[in-house]
Amino acid sequence: MARRTADRGIDGRLYFEHPKLRDIQSMILEVKGGRNVTIRDLRSLHGALENNHALLAGFIVINDHC
Repeated sequence: MARRTADRGIDGRLYFEHPKLRDIQSMILEVKGGRNVTIRDLRSLHGALENNHALLAGFIVINDHC
């Protein structure tokens, strides 16, 4: 049986060019399981977006009830 742990961090980062900006930009990604996702998770991602000076953030919820 696999154990799930909460890492409380960013799960991924993508880099891309923006046509109107000079430097390479980044997007942070957070992946969560579907059962216990709350607004607190989104607020945490917003804080990570600001702290990491990323242009975009993506929030991926995995639903394991399929």
